Amino acid sequence: MWELFVLTVALCVLGAFTNVIMWARKPEDIASFEAVKTLVLGFVVGVVWYFARVEHGVPDSLLCFVVGYSSEDIVNAITARVKRSMNTSRKRLAAHHATAH
Repeated sequence: MWELFVLTVALCVLGAFTNVIMWARKPEDIASFEAVKTLVLGFVVGVVWYFARVEHGVPDSLLCFVVGYSSEDIVNAITARVKRSMNTSRKRLAAHHATAH
C-alpha cells in the first residue's frame, strides 16, 4: 500500500514541478520561493489525495472534475510558454542575422 502512497505523492509533486517549469521565465524562477511553495503544495495535495481516494473512497470523478475545471488554465499555460519560447527564438534569429550582415 505504501507503494501507491509514494506513487500518488510523487505524481502530484511531478505535476507541481511541471507547473513551476511552465511558468518559469528564467532559471532562477525554478528555485524561487513561489516554486518551493508550489512543490510543497503538490506534496500536500498528493498526501490528501491519497487518503481521500484510497482510505476514504473519494471517486475518481472528483479528479475528473478538477482536471476539467483546470483544463483552460493548463492549456493557456502551455500556449503562453510556447509563444514565449517562439518569440525568444525569433529575437535570437533576428539578432544573429543583424550581426551576420
